[in-house]
Amino acid sequence: MLQAIRDKAQGWIAWVIVGFISIPFALWGIQEYIGVSGEQVAAKVAGSEITQKQLESSVERFRSQLREVFGGKIPEAYTDEALRKQVLDGMISDDLVSGHAEQQGIRAGDGMVREEIRNYPTFQKDGKFDADLYKSSLLQQGRSPAMFENLIRQDISVDVLRRAVSDTSVVSDAELDSYLSLKEQQRLISYLVVTNSQDADSELVSDADVRAWYDANPANYMRPEQVRLEYLELSRDIIAKDISIDPAAIQTYYDEHKQSWTADEKRSMRHILFTVDSKQSDAEAKAAAEAVLAQLHDGADFAQLAREHSADPGSANAGGDLGVVDKGVMVKPFEDAAFALEKGQISELVRSRFGYHIIEVTDIQGGGVKPLADVEESIRTQLQQDEAERLFYDYAEQLANIAYDSPDSLEPAAEALGLKVQESDWLARSGNPEGIGTPKVMLAAFGDDVKQQGFNSEVIELDTERVVVVRMQEHREVATRPFDEVTDLIRQQLELKAKSEIASKKAAALLARLEAGETIDVVAQDENLDVEADKQVSRDTSDIPSAIISAAFALQQSGDQSAYTTAALVTGNHAVIELKSVTDGDVAATSEAARNELRKQFADTRGKKALSAYIEWLRDTNEIEILSE
Repeated sequence: MLQAIRDKAQGWIAWVIVGFISIPFALWGIQEYIGVSGEQVAAKVAGSEITQKQLESSVERFRSQLREVFGGKIPEAYTDEALRKQVLDGMISDDLVSGHAEQQGIRAGDGMVREEIRNYPTFQKDGKFDADLYKSSLLQQGRSPAMFENLIRQDISVDVLRRAVSDTSVVSDAELDSYLSLKEQQRLISYLVVTNSQDADSELVSDADVRAWYDANPANYMRPEQVRLEYLELSRDIIAKDISIDPAAIQTYYDEHKQSWTADEKRSMRHILFTVDSKQSDAEAKAAAEAVLAQLHDGADFAQLAREHSADPGSANAGGDLGVVDKGVMVKPFEDAAFALEKGQISELVRSRFGYHIIEVTDIQGGGVKPLADVEESIRTQLQQDEAERLFYDYAEQLANIAYDSPDSLEPAAEALGLKVQESDWLARSGNPEGIGTPKVMLAAFGDDVKQQGFNSEVIELDTERVVVVRMQEHREVATRPFDEVTDLIRQQLELKAKSEIASKKAAALLARLEAGETIDVVAQDENLDVEADKQVSRDTSDIPSAIISAAFALQQSGDQSAYTTAALVTGNHAVIELKSVTDGDVAATSEAARNELRKQFADTRGKKALSAYIEWLRDTNEIEILSE
């Protein structure tokens, strides 16, 4: 719904810029909206407060968004500390913009709020807004109508002011031309690569070197705060496998759903094709087909006539045989005719986009109801799943009650429900979405009840068919990983570094020879290296290491003279590069549509910078106190 509000915000800008007077009107008691006192405060922003509960809720939503964007796993760069800081910064910025919007008199009217809520499908019954449904839906989210309406009003106001700041940039044609000339530029280069193993000694790194590096860089080898959990998992599949189904129930289900067990019909068929093309008109093809059809009616052999007359190269030599054909394979006129024939029946002429067909059905398979034996296991599984779905919520409630009544152990719940107490691996706050380390579970695991008090958690939903209850088995604080655990890793890092330094020195020596006037071919021959010669590259070239492309485009050429540089590659190798010539991009080759899209991108970028500067100004001119990191 809020996205729909944003989509319409452009239409509201004119309303709010000229200013309008909102009649003191409450759709469902806006006057009831009040702050909740007594909650732990995460930050104070220009007189308003962001509670710890609001922060945790926003962090949880952001984690879910990241998992969705990155395919289920949050990148390591998003540490818990960094993620929470980013979310809190965003909340502070929104609060500042909201406050400034209010100061500037930018406020969405009650009518706008009311219209959006009335048009939202979730709150409609039989196509019309239902106030009771609206209130009950919000109640499930822990919100009152007044709170929800106020959030919408604030979102509109914040969005309007953000747009007013960001939608002001103009990009000239000269700027576009200059950019395109550089972006589409082509450069002619040659290069050679000095490998990091060249002249490398197998004893480059000693045990003492490894230990010294570890002692000097402990921050490089930190282990995050982690927990190991005991847990009970309840799922529909777990319940279903223990459910026995009466054979009579299977028979009844089969009898009541026979239409669901119909086998797909297949037909064996053959045809004779008379094409309509530049060599044969429609009338000529039809006449030839009618003549052959008459012979078939007189008892002629279908296969022989197909070999003599069919224009289908794929089936003519096989007597027109098309094999077994499923529905949906042939063109519609052909299929309609073929699946209307009886076994052994020959069709009249059938016109398709290929020409005229004569079709014979030689066999019919399927089409009837599958026997019970073929579908019995499928029915059994379905009935087990149906019963498991019915029992799932009852069992989940039992799990919640027993885990609460026996907070110091999972065993009572396990025994009552026939579940097995399982153990997790070590889990950090960022979790592991492939197991039980979902954001909801991690939020509970690192919460006060589980981590500090040692109690069972509440029932936590993993997905619509699985829930868990967890408890702390073991906890360990942030610490440096043991030396023995990282010894091999450090040795690899130091050896790569040492070899790379050798390659770097070698590349620098070769560069000096080139700058002294030797050619890259001569230098390469002396050092027994291969030259990648005369490569025409653009900024988007992907078959050459990106470090080489970046270095080549950073070079400045003086007249027609070659320019030289080196580049460190991600493998630890080093490249020596010669820039031979530069050709500017053809500005005229870019279409008007592409220019307009580029202009929009530039304007968006500038708008974001303007918005960033605006928010920075708000942060500098307002009092902000962060109470919880």
